[in-house]
Amino acid sequence: MSNNPFEDHGVKYLSPNSINKFKQNPAKWLTNIAGYTDRLFIPAFTNGIAIEAGITHAVTSGASIAESTDKAMEEFHNIREEAKDKGFAYDLDACNKKQLRAPDILANVIPKYREFGVPIATQKWVEWQWTDLPIPVRGIIDLEYEDCVRDLKTTSVKPK
Repeated sequence: MSNNPFEDHGVKYLSPNSINKFKQNPAKWLTNIAGYTDRLFIPAFTNGIAIEAGITHAVTSGASIAESTDKAMEEFHNIREEAKDKGFAYDLDACNKKQLRAPDILANVIPKYREFGVPIATQKWVEWQWTDLPIPVRGIIDLEYEDCVRDLKTTSVKPK
């Protein structure tokens, strides 16, 4: 055992998301650190990943909304197949409901993101090192532009 509890337990970095999860529920955070990884396979995460794939495809390649929707549908399919292959329980009905809303979401959101132009980077890892913390804090920038960063968030409820 060293003086670095992160190293002792195989934690190579923290993320803003992991810090927030720890604050909300330390026990659940510890199960994730211990290797419990099927959280990816819940419909809300599947939806977020798929919608993000559609938006990113549209703004980086100039693809049509229909082509970008196809990209999102491909992500829904791939994640469902991965969950099935790994033997994780998965709420297909809930995922299907979210998938049915995806074309309308993308049709409304893609034109807004196109107004920002073409990003200079997507899914870019960033890192910050505190002097007193033995491991870095890392995150992913969804869309980086010359003058700003856009962090994509999805929700099942239309914001007011």
